[in-house]
Amino acid sequence: MLIIGGSIAAIAILLLAAYLYWEYDFGHPSTEDAYVGAHAVLITPQVDGQVIAVAVQNNQHVNVGDLLFQIDPRPFEAAVTKARNELLLTAQTLEVQRANIAAAQAKVEEHEASVSLAEDEYTRTAKLAAQGNISQIQAIQRRDELLEERALLNDYRARLEVALRELGNEEVQQARLDQAVQNLNLAELGLAWTTVSAPSAGYVTQFDMRVGEVVTSGTALFPLIEDQNWWVDANFKEAKLANITPGQPAEVTLDMYPDQRFTGTVESVSSASASSFSLLPPQNTTGNWVKVSQRIPVRVRLEPPPTASPFRMGASATVTINTEAKP
Repeated sequence: MLIIGGSIAAIAILLLAAYLYWEYDFGHPSTEDAYVGAHAVLITPQVDGQVIAVAVQNNQHVNVGDLLFQIDPRPFEAAVTKARNELLLTAQTLEVQRANIAAAQAKVEEHEASVSLAEDEYTRTAKLAAQGNISQIQAIQRRDELLEERALLNDYRARLEVALRELGNEEVQQARLDQAVQNLNLAELGLAWTTVSAPSAGYVTQFDMRVGEVVTSGTALFPLIEDQNWWVDANFKEAKLANITPGQPAEVTLDMYPDQRFTGTVESVSSASASSFSLLPPQNTTGNWVKVSQRIPVRVRLEPPPTASPFRMGASATVTINTEAKP
C-alpha cells in the first residue's frame, strides 16, 4: 500500500508541476528564436576623391561628429575659390551694367534736349527763310543739324535698350545673383563633404580603408552600428501570441552573457509571419498549404546595457514576456 500510495503521490506531484509549468508558460511565453538588432548606418561618401587620412580602426567606438576619414580637399577648395570669384564678378558685372544704363539714360535725356533745341532753331530759321530775311542755305543747315541730332538720339536710345536687355529686370538680376550664390553653396558643400564624420555614436565595423584609396560618391564603404537603440526580434510561435501586446515587460538572456538578465518592453507585434516574404513559400508545388506552425516576429525594446556588457548586433537571445503584467 505504501508503494501504491507513494506512486500516486509522485504522479500527483508530477501532474501538479506540469500544470504549474503550463500555467506559467501560458502567462510567460518564451522563445529562443531571437536575435539582437540595432540601427546600422552605411557610411557612404558624397564626393569622389582620394583618401588622405584615416582616423578610426575596425570595431572602434566613435561619438557623434568624430572624424572617420578625410578625402583630398584641394580640388574642392579650388572649386570654392572659383565659385566665390564668379559671385564677385557677377555682382560687379551687374553694377557696371547699371552704371552703363545710367550713363545711356543721361545721354538720351541730353540729346532729347538737343533735339528740342534743334527743332526750335529749325522752325525759326525756316520761317525767316520763307520771309526772305535769311538765305535758304541757313535753313537747310539747321534742318541737317536737326536730322543729325535725331539720329544721335535714336542711336543713344538703341544703346539704352541694349543695356537694359543685357541687365534684365529685377527678377533676372536677382536670379543671376542667386545662381552665383547657389554655385558657391554647392562648392562649399562639396568641400565640407570631404570630411566624413560619424553621424551617430556607435561602432565601426567591416572597416578596411587605407590612405591613398580612391572612393566614389554613392558607394557604401562600411556600416556604423548605432549604440543608442537596441532591440530583440523574437520569433514566437503563433499559438503563443494571443496575450502578447505592446507595452508588456520582457526578460532577455543573451547567449554571450548566460548569467545576466536584461529587461525590455514589447514594442510591436508584426503583421506578417517570418516566412511571408521568403523565397520559398509555405505551400508545396501543388499549391496546397502545409500545416506548419508559423513564427511571428515580436520586437522587444531593450534597456541600455551595462558598460561591461555591451550588446552585439545579431547576437542570439532568449526572450520571455510577462503577459500577466499590465502594459
